[in-house]
Amino acid sequence: MALILGLDATFAIVGVLLATALVPLMLPPMALTLVGFQLDLSVPEFMGRLGLLVGGAFVAAAFIRRIVPAARLTAAHELLDGLTVLNLVIFALAIMDGVTAFALARPGYAAVATLAAFTFNLLLQAAAYFVFRGLGRRAALTAGLLSGNCNMGLVLVALQGRADFDVTVFFALAQIPMYVLPALLESTYRRVLSLSEDERHITVK
Repeated sequence: MALILGLDATFAIVGVLLATALVPLMLPPMALTLVGFQLDLSVPEFMGRLGLLVGGAFVAAAFIRRIVPAARLTAAHELLDGLTVLNLVIFALAIMDGVTAFALARPGYAAVATLAAFTFNLLLQAAAYFVFRGLGRRAALTAGLLSGNCNMGLVLVALQGRADFDVTVFFALAQIPMYVLPALLESTYRRVLSLSEDERHITVK
């Protein structure tokens, strides 16, 4: 996604890997203690579930890289990109199972949750942009993209069968900005990047 938007793909990959590795340690205490979600599992159990998901993914990736030559993976990048997009579509359809009926039954809750998801996405993007501004506009925008578009998929899988449905709906609706905002903000990203290029040309002159 970062590459499509003209952002720093390398920075994005490193950021995603680091953030994903920290999810099992950081998210459960925040969700259960600070936010106060009522879940039918303890912090250690929540951390363990997320740890198995994240650890399993890292082990699987390392195994594939070990048995498949790097040149072959590079040659198949278009196929892998296509499979990734297909996986995202299937996942989006799966997490929305029952959400429509819930939204019709409780439209107020659905509207507030969706509005909150978009609002916090944009606020997190703006905050990260200013925090990382010293690294340059491209890196700052990339940090914003990563900060705002947090993947709640791990949480949904880890909470399977252990949370009230309204909590599940909240995390499902929180995925919507991740699918929508990058496309809506693409022109904004490119405009900010063009300002950076203009500043560079002025400095050179």
